[in-house]
Amino acid sequence: MDYVVQTYDEQANEAFSKASWDFFAIQLPEENAAIMVLRVNSATGSLPVATLFRYDSEKTQNSARKAVHSWAIDEITIEPVPGGRSWTSPETGEEYDMEHHIRLASSGWEADITIDMVRDNQEIVIDKSSTVKYEGLGIVEGTLQGRPVTGKAFVELQPVGHL
Repeated sequence: MDYVVQTYDEQANEAFSKASWDFFAIQLPEENAAIMVLRVNSATGSLPVATLFRYDSEKTQNSARKAVHSWAIDEITIEPVPGGRSWTSPETGEEYDMEHHIRLASSGWEADITIDMVRDNQEIVIDKSSTVKYEGLGIVEGTLQGRPVTGKAFVELQPVGHL
């Protein structure tokens, strides 16, 4: 299930047509926790965001969980696993990394996570000239606060020029 539904006005559509993003909704059931990681890439650079939520954290007025921790921009590293798999869509020619490494460095809240996509072809093509993206399931392994963790992740990879 997608986490975000959005509409954009004409000015936002123009800005997003030149951007890409990588979104990771990481679920860690043994920790009763989830980490949301997002990176928006544009001509002016990248903006990463990472936030930790726990099942027992306080709730907002609409009953959503409040964040337990948010990492600063310079504490977030998102990169393909060196030498890792990639997949090229035969339909669109887009290339997607299939293994991702996320490091979150903060005193007391370190995380080092690898996400391995469960299958290559999870690309969604609504219209080749506009709406193309990769959305799918990944398996998570790594550490959180120095403890081993496993889980699953919903991953969305949005190539440049496709909303």
